[in-house]
Amino acid sequence: MELPKLIISASRRTDLPGFHAEWMVDKLKRIRRSIHSIFFWTKHPQAFLTKSVLKSYVEKSENPFLLLTITGLGGSRFEPDVPSWEESVKFLNKLVTLFKGEPERLRWRFDPVLPDVDTQGLFERIAPFFAQLGIRTCIVSLPSPVSLKGNLCEQYNKFSVPTWEESEIIKSFEKILHVAEKLNIKIFSCATPKLLKMFSGKIFPSRCIDAELASKLHPRKFNVAHVKDPSQRKNCFCSLSEDIGSYTETKCYSGCIYCYSKAGGPDIQALK
Repeated sequence: MELPKLIISASRRTDLPGFHAEWMVDKLKRIRRSIHSIFFWTKHPQAFLTKSVLKSYVEKSENPFLLLTITGLGGSRFEPDVPSWEESVKFLNKLVTLFKGEPERLRWRFDPVLPDVDTQGLFERIAPFFAQLGIRTCIVSLPSPVSLKGNLCEQYNKFSVPTWEESEIIKSFEKILHVAEKLNIKIFSCATPKLLKMFSGKIFPSRCIDAELASKLHPRKFNVAHVKDPSQRKNCFCSLSEDIGSYTETKCYSGCIYCYSKAGGPDIQALK
C-alpha cells in the first residue's frame, strides 16, 4: 500500500533558503516518499534567485509555496542580519514568476508585529508591493510568551523586546486593517488567539501550511487531506507536514532577538 504523499516544511526551525540552500536541496532529493508540496520559509528572498541550486530546484518542483517574512525591521537591532524591506521587495516580481506565475503560492508574513516601532507605517509602505502583484494573504502574530522550547520572557527581557499594551494593539491593528482593506489584503493570525478575539470577523485564523491550498493548486489536481499537525502549538492550525530543518545542524544566522527557537538556549549572538 502506497504511503500518503508528503507536505514538506522547509523550515519553521531555521532559514534554510537563506543559509543552507545546498544542504536543503540535497536533503529534499534524498526523500524516498512521494512529495505532494513544499512550503519554503525565509526572510532572505534573494536566495531563490541568486543560488542556482535552489532556483533550479524550485523551477522543477511540481507544487512549491513560499512563506516570505518581511516585517520592515531588517537591519535593525530586532533583525540585524536580515535584508531591509526595500531590498527584499525588489525580488517579489521575479519570485512570483519563479513560483509558477501564481501569486497564491506566495504568502506574506508581517510577523511578529512589535510595539515601539512604526508598525502601521511599515505595513502601509510594504503592503502595496504585495498587493500590486496579486499577493492577497498577510499573516501576522504578536510575540508569544512561550514556545514549544520553553518560556520566552527571559529572552525578551534580556534583549529589551518591548511589551504590547492592549490599547496599543487595538490602535495599531485598526490602522493595519484599514490599509489592508483598501488593498484587498486579507489578514490572518498565526497562533495568536488574542488577535482573533479582538478583531473577530476581521482577522482570521491562519493555516500557514495549508493542505487545501496545496491541493487546489496542484498541477495534476492531486489531493492531500488536511490533518492538523499535532507537533505544533495548540493554536496553530497548520496541516500536517514533515519539517526537514534542524535547530542544531542548520542554525539560522539572522540574529532576530525575538526568535522563539532560542528559548532556554544560548545567547543569540553566540550562534552567529
